[in-house]
Amino acid sequence: MAGLLLGLGILLAGCGDRQSTAEDIATPEDTQTDRIVVGFSQVGAESDWRSANTESMKSTFTKEAGYDLIFEDGQQKQANQIRAIRTFIQQEVDYIVLAPVTETAHVLDTTRLLPSQLRRWVQQFVKQSAAKLTLTFESFGYKRGLPYASDLVFDVRCLPNPYYSPELRPLTGLDAPVASYLAQEPLVSEMIDDIAAFIAKWLPHYRGQNRHYLTICIGCTGGQHRSVYVAEMLGRRFADQAGTIVRHRALSANLLPENKLQTL
Repeated sequence: MAGLLLGLGILLAGCGDRQSTAEDIATPEDTQTDRIVVGFSQVGAESDWRSANTESMKSTFTKEAGYDLIFEDGQQKQANQIRAIRTFIQQEVDYIVLAPVTETAHVLDTTRLLPSQLRRWVQQFVKQSAAKLTLTFESFGYKRGLPYASDLVFDVRCLPNPYYSPELRPLTGLDAPVASYLAQEPLVSEMIDDIAAFIAKWLPHYRGQNRHYLTICIGCTGGQHRSVYVAEMLGRRFADQAGTIVRHRALSANLLPENKLQTL
């Protein structure tokens, strides 16, 4: 999956049975491998804006333009959009687009994410208290490419690399031995201080633009040691900010037990 757009109001879904009146422009059976498959779920058609938005999507994601569009009508029920997400994930579409219930939205880049890891990220986002701006620190590995939904990117590949220590190589930046190794390196502390100072200086200006989210990506070569540690430390620096999230793109879900952070 290449991308996922979540409307924040959609995540606050109620219960209700889905009235199956979905209009599938394409189905998994007739999609072609050489076209990009997009799953699109609309809340309904209760307004001219909704109808226009749907028509815009249909006219954009056409077969002539290289897309196969799978369209789901939520029938005025947010719960149906949640079901649409699950269906699109199971169908392994390339992109998932959900029409937001409100203007507040958050972008999750789902490239190369395991379904279990995506589920964890969505649950993490839903649990956050209401905030005017969600501040996300995300570690990643440059060898897998830049995250799609990044607002600010900091390259920490210049820092000492625990990978070259045989006993630290199989560990991650969430493990105490790696954290201890990096904490003793002056350059690492300087990098964290400089990034934190930059964010602290400019964060009020991002808020002043009525931004609802700011995704700050920290990258190292493999996304396993340095970027993970730096993202964790920055998350702690800004933990007093409402809506702060720390996540790690390159680490698979089975490397992220709930008590892992306690080892730092």
